[in-house]
Amino acid sequence: MKLFQNIYKTSAALLAIFALGACQDLLDQESQIYLENTNPITNARSAQSAVIGMYDGLQSDDLYGGSFFIANELTAGNAEAGAFQVVWNELSTGIVPTSNFHVEDMWPAFYKVVNTANTIIQEVPNLLDLGESDKADILGQAYAIRGMVFFDLLRQFGEYDLENSIYGIPLPLEPILSPTKLARKTVKQSYDAILEDLGKAEDLLSYSSKRSIITLGTVEALLARVYLYRGNYDKAFEYADKVIGHNDLYNLLGDYNDIYRQKGNEESIFEIAFSLQDQNYTSVLLLTSPAEVLASPELLARFGRTDSRSALFGEIKGTMRCLKYGSNQDAGDANSIVIRLAEMYTIRAEAYAHDGDLDAAIDDLNILRARAGANLLIKDAFNSKDKVMDAILKEKQLEFAFENGNYWFDLGRMGKLTEIRGLPEFRRIYPVPNRELLADNLLVQNPKY
Repeated sequence: MKLFQNIYKTSAALLAIFALGACQDLLDQESQIYLENTNPITNARSAQSAVIGMYDGLQSDDLYGGSFFIANELTAGNAEAGAFQVVWNELSTGIVPTSNFHVEDMWPAFYKVVNTANTIIQEVPNLLDLGESDKADILGQAYAIRGMVFFDLLRQFGEYDLENSIYGIPLPLEPILSPTKLARKTVKQSYDAILEDLGKAEDLLSYSSKRSIITLGTVEALLARVYLYRGNYDKAFEYADKVIGHNDLYNLLGDYNDIYRQKGNEESIFEIAFSLQDQNYTSVLLLTSPAEVLASPELLARFGRTDSRSALFGEIKGTMRCLKYGSNQDAGDANSIVIRLAEMYTIRAEAYAHDGDLDAAIDDLNILRARAGANLLIKDAFNSKDKVMDAILKEKQLEFAFENGNYWFDLGRMGKLTEIRGLPEFRRIYPVPNRELLADNLLVQNPKY
C-alpha cells in the first residue's frame, strides 16, 4: 500500500485551489499510461518478475486495493462519505466531475496493468529458458488479467449496456513505452477483445486450488460475469453452472462471516493478496478516524433482523463501518475478494429468470439467504420476471456490499439508477478524466459530461 497516498490526495485537493491560473500546464499534460523505466523480459526470472509486477499493479490503492471498490459503493449509495475529502464527497453524490481525483488516478492505474500484461504477451513466447507449460501459464494469466481489466474499464467508463454504442474504451494490445494517443473503440469491439483474451486464457490455463492468482476456474467465473453484462444469458448460465459444479475446488462456506476471516477459503475464486508488509488501503478508508467512508443507513436498513450478513457492519467511534476488512486500520492485511462462488449463484439465478424459470431463480437466491440465516423467499410472491429481478438486485446488494462494487454496475445495467439513486441514466458510467482528454485529442468524452 502507498502509505502516503491518502495524505497526497488531500494535499492535492488543497493545491488545486492555487492552480486555477495554470492553464498552460494543463494544456501541456501527457498521458500517464505508458511504461517508464521497465526492466526488459529476457529470461524466465525476469518473466516471473513481470508477472509479480502485474499482480502488484492490481494491488494499487486506485484499483482493487481500495478505491475502485469503494468508489462504486459510494456512487451506488451503499456507502457515504464521512470525512472532509472532496474526492469521496463527490462520489457519494453520484454526480462525478471529470476532475475527480479518484477517476483521474484510476484510468492510468488500469492501463499500466494492461501495459505490463502486453509486455508479457509480447516477450514470453520468445524466451528460450522457459518450458512450454510455464509459458502457457504465464501467458494465460496475462491474457486473463488484460481481459479482466479491459472489462472493468468498459463498465466504469464505457456504455457497456449498449452493444451498438461508439463509447467503448481504448484497447492497446502492444506495450506503450512513451506518451501515446489512443482513440476509443466501440462497445462491441471492446467486448470482442475482452472475450478473445479470456478465451485465450481459458485455453492456456489449468484448474488449481490457488486463490490469489488467476486460474482456469477464475477465467470461467469471469466469463460468466462478462456474458451476463453482454446479455448472453445462455453463455452466462453455462459458465456459472460449470463453476458451481466444481465442488472439488469451490464451495459455499457454512458461516458467511468466515469468508472474510479466512484468507483463500474455498468460496473464494480470485482474491488480491495483502500482508502486513504490503497493506490493503481499503482498511484505511473504512476504519480511519475521523471516518472517511461509512456504511449508509439505507444499506443497513435493508438487512432483515435474522440476516447474519449485517454482523459485518458495526459502530466504531460513533459511526457505522464495514468490518469485512477487519476492525483495526493498523492491520490492513485483509485480502480483496474480486470474485467468489456466491456470485455464480446470482448469475445463474438471473439467467434462469430471463429464461422464464422463476422458481429455479428463487431457489438459487434462497441458497444464499439460508446460509445467512435470512428469511427464505416465498415463490408465490415472485410470480413475474420483474419481481424476481428486483429480488436478485437486492440479494446482490446484501451479499456483496463493500466487496466488489458490482451493485453500482447492476443498477446501471438493470435500468434502476434513476429509481433507486435518483440519478439520470447517463451517470451510470463515470466520465473520462479531463486530464486524459487534454493529453489525448483522439479521446472523446462520454455523452452529457
